Amino acid sequence: MHKNEVKLEIIDAQSPYLEAVIALGDSNKKTLSFFPKGAFQDHASRRQIIVAIDSNKKCVGYLLYGKAETCDRITLKHLCVAESHRGMGIAKKLVDLLKEETKEYSGIGLTCRTDYEVTEMWPKLGFVWSHDKKARTLGKTNAFWWLENKQLPLVYAATQKQLEKTLCVVIDKNIFFELASPEKLDKNADSKLLLTDWLQADVTICLVDEIFNDIRPIKSEQDKKNLRKLTENFIIIPSESSKVDSVLCDLKQITKDHSVLFSLRHLAKCIASESRLFITNQLQLVEGVTEKIYEKFKVSIITPQELIIKIDYLRQKPSYQPASIAGTNLIEKSVQASEIDLLVDSFYSSIEGQSKSEFQQLLLRYITEPARFECNVVSDKHNTPITLCIYDTNKNKSHEYELEIPVLRIADNILGKKLGNTLIRHILLKATSRSAFNNKMFTRITDCFLNDFVKIAIQEDNFTTVTNGLIKVNLAVAETAQKLSERLNFLASDLGEEYYFCHQLATGLKELASTMDGKLMLKMERYLWPAKIIDAPIPNFIIPIKPTWARELFDYDLANKYLLYNTTELAINREAVFYKSTKGGSQHLKPGVSGRILWYVSQDNDRGYSEHEVKCIRACSILDDVVFGKPKDLYQRFKNLGIYTLKDLMDIARNDENQDIMALKFSETEVFENPIQLDKVRQILQKDSETMQSLRYININAFHRIYSLGR
Repeated sequence: MHKNEVKLEIIDAQSPYLEAVIALGDSNKKTLSFFPKGAFQDHASRRQIIVAIDSNKKCVGYLLYGKAETCDRITLKHLCVAESHRGMGIAKKLVDLLKEETKEYSGIGLTCRTDYEVTEMWPKLGFVWSHDKKARTLGKTNAFWWLENKQLPLVYAATQKQLEKTLCVVIDKNIFFELASPEKLDKNADSKLLLTDWLQADVTICLVDEIFNDIRPIKSEQDKKNLRKLTENFIIIPSESSKVDSVLCDLKQITKDHSVLFSLRHLAKCIASESRLFITNQLQLVEGVTEKIYEKFKVSIITPQELIIKIDYLRQKPSYQPASIAGTNLIEKSVQASEIDLLVDSFYSSIEGQSKSEFQQLLLRYITEPARFECNVVSDKHNTPITLCIYDTNKNKSHEYELEIPVLRIADNILGKKLGNTLIRHILLKATSRSAFNNKMFTRITDCFLNDFVKIAIQEDNFTTVTNGLIKVNLAVAETAQKLSERLNFLASDLGEEYYFCHQLATGLKELASTMDGKLMLKMERYLWPAKIIDAPIPNFIIPIKPTWARELFDYDLANKYLLYNTTELAINREAVFYKSTKGGSQHLKPGVSGRILWYVSQDNDRGYSEHEVKCIRACSILDDVVFGKPKDLYQRFKNLGIYTLKDLMDIARNDENQDIMALKFSETEVFENPIQLDKVRQILQKDSETMQSLRYININAFHRIYSLGR
């Protein structure tokens, strides 16, 4: 053990350290309450003394406490550190162990003379000043300090009830003192904004209990009394002391400024209380690190003026025109403030650790920042919520290479159970596509309260569990296996330990490049989707499809033109099946083959499509499998993935039930931003008379050129 290190030990009446404890207490009796030797022995027999032992096995400090079973609290009676070892953090270690040993109690209380120097230590140990009272010594005052382990259930319930329906914001000490002083308030118009009458209907202004430690040093007893009275107009948000300690430690690392650490105790308690907005007019305290604080704790630090702007936006927000999800009777729209209660009931997690009121505060916090958060809910035509997805779209994040999803939920209702998994996977495909084609390389899900349905969907989508959530790499590139491997290795080394999985993918890709196993390389493409490995021996096909089937299977633009709803679950499924005749096919398209499909949407004169909508390649999919079979057999096998009827399959077989037809099972469809017209396709294939009436096998170079033009 290092000479400056100490070991903590709980002693009993037989401990060799008991006499040293008594001696240390006697030598500091001027600042400790009177304690006879028999009382020391009694507390030791109850194992209510914690000692600090240095490297020489000498007792250099102790903490002595009692238990008040009737009122569910602990009383700290003595805390003493030898003068030679003060300033080494021993007192904090002793209190931390006491908190751990007594965490089943509501909290720890102590009484200390206000004129003792140790008074300034109690706030740093997490204690909060409660009140003063006359000491037994004439003319002296005692202060009672309290450290809360857990809030009483009735108090907690009352606090939660008060926070329903409105957005909870925590103000810092400077704003509180300005609100208490008309002179200061007149000089700071921003803080005065918080007194606006109309704001009270939408916002609950709160304090953390640290405010009492700021009131305590005030000399005027009347001023102190008035300020305590003022705190009764606010809700005091509770926070667990152990969480506060952890947050303060992290804030210290983020700010790298020890001098403002004590000033940040209000922020630390706001964070530990799960509040989402911290209001201050002194942003210079944390200037340059507000984004890092948000990324670490999901708490925004804003000014009173910014709060007013957010709430004003919320009140004046124009009605959002909902958009139908193509091919379905589902509606996707942005979350409205009027829907909060419905969404809270539908989406709050029953997983331990999140209450309805906490989830409500989360939603209110997100919808008041539309410039940063995009909040989308999918509902049926009767406005029954099914899924909720929130995107963090902040472009100024230090992790600008990620798209973050802080909330991803399935409703706990019949539709949620029926469509939830399919819809979540549909949302994840859109999210990774959005991330990739907005020059981001990762999609990260940071929701801590995912239910089992959502977890299963995410696992199916190859997300990796990391320290802060789940993450998936999505690269919008078409490169050789070697280039992709180098890119992944660079990401792993440049971004840090959390991205080590990129190194594993790079290693696997490099090994595959040496074997050139097409099926395994296609599997690797799934992990990296929408990336394409352009030198992989993966079969590529151009397959013609009528606009009618394209809009039903994958093409949103075409589907939105003809809002003909098919079975909801099929329309949003990422996997689908396309059927065609075995005649006019390619010798490369055989049962068991997997690869890539470029979809050529053929002309359909009866539907009124414009020239740029047809006679062009509009999308790219992964071909999962090719199956030959009789119409009835294929229908039974794939009816859960297709929008075809048995009659449609019989038409393909020319009404011959014994005629084999072809089922192409495909997934991960990427609709092109820039459809490639037939003339350009002919030019790439060097086939001037190509009509695209039947499927065509193409080489990797042709695929690369067409794909690059499309995206």
